[in-house]
Amino acid sequence: MIIDAKEKDNILETKLKNIAFPVNTNGIIDNNITDKLSAYWPELLETNTHKLGSSFSKTIKGKTYHAIVCYSYDGEIWSNQTETIKSCFDSIATDEPIASFAIGTDQISILSGANFQQIVYGMDLSCKKIVLYGKNKHVVDFLIKEEKFRSGFDEQIK
Repeated sequence: MIIDAKEKDNILETKLKNIAFPVNTNGIIDNNITDKLSAYWPELLETNTHKLGSSFSKTIKGKTYHAIVCYSYDGEIWSNQTETIKSCFDSIATDEPIASFAIGTDQISILSGANFQQIVYGMDLSCKKIVLYGKNKHVVDFLIKEEKFRSGFDEQIK
């Protein structure tokens, strides 16, 4: 469930101990955080050994990073987004709040078929406590302050 949202560009500066970030099933590094962490975590180059909807974690310098395997370059890139995101977060082994990117909001994700509303709905359905980080104030307002995402989602994603 989403418990809060922050308008911040750099999730690495969070005070939370847990940070989730998206990876693909193909082992392709296609975002900045994966690129930065791969120096400390070479297994990020081997995400092709992980199943869509899963996660794997590593503690680095006092923070635990959770790679959530939420998309694939095989076939439809962003398939079953709500269910996949929920499964990814539910597979993380912590009861503490998890900082997460506003997954699916960058230009490449949007152009490749990411549906932010479905992704957020998956986060909200998860049993984990998620603090969403976004750099767009309108996204943050949409998610938390106005709470529009909680009403009518079932109809929007069918």
